[in-house]
Amino acid sequence: MKVTFVGTSCTWYTRNNTSFILDDNMLFDVSAGNYKHIIKYIDIFNLNAIFISHWHFDHLGDLNIITTRFIRESEKNGRTEKLRVYCKNGTAERIIAQNTLFLGSEDEKDIDLLKKYVDFIDIDDGFEFDESGYHIKVYRVDHGKVECFGFTFEDLSTHKVYAFSGDTRWCENLENMLSISNVAFVDMAAEKEFPSHLSVEKFIELSKKYSNCKMVPIHTSDQSLKLGQERGLEIPSDGDIIEY
Repeated sequence: MKVTFVGTSCTWYTRNNTSFILDDNMLFDVSAGNYKHIIKYIDIFNLNAIFISHWHFDHLGDLNIITTRFIRESEKNGRTEKLRVYCKNGTAERIIAQNTLFLGSEDEKDIDLLKKYVDFIDIDDGFEFDESGYHIKVYRVDHGKVECFGFTFEDLSTHKVYAFSGDTRWCENLENMLSISNVAFVDMAAEKEFPSHLSVEKFIELSKKYSNCKMVPIHTSDQSLKLGQERGLEIPSDGDIIEY
């Protein structure tokens, strides 16, 4: 799997990777402010799928911009295959509300175009499906009061498994993902124990427990970034492109 670390979004952190391009044709989460970074690397028109872990602005804030751009390019170039967005039930309605807010109208034509070119597919814990050469499974994780999902991607040709934790503190499903994965991109936003994010120490503990899985820290805060670097962790930078 080729993973592009899109870059820090409009959060207040210095380096806070929460958006990723997968194999140049899929996106995992689309942070507010990251559209401008995404289009440096790929053409939105060539996207097959987007995976949304949860409803926080640093994970789906630019989804309405990306879907609007995709629709315009599809109209212009005659694409008939829909963009598939795997997400929590109700995401489509939120995108329509965003478009209404930003465009200043509730144009039925715009809503019809969204339905014509974008397929919002509801996910829940245990949901499995095939997409773009991968068998994918969804895991409900623990992000405090916010419903959040992690994903595993099994490459159908190599059978290597890649995990994206979503935002989570320790939970059983996080370990379930790590136990079957070759590479895992794991939330490490907390400097110390926290009710909705994994701490640096817990990240290190899990990386030792699941030594056969290469754990890559993502979603760092300034504090956890500094501590992680002090503890010798390799933390990707904005714009890194790595083949796993």
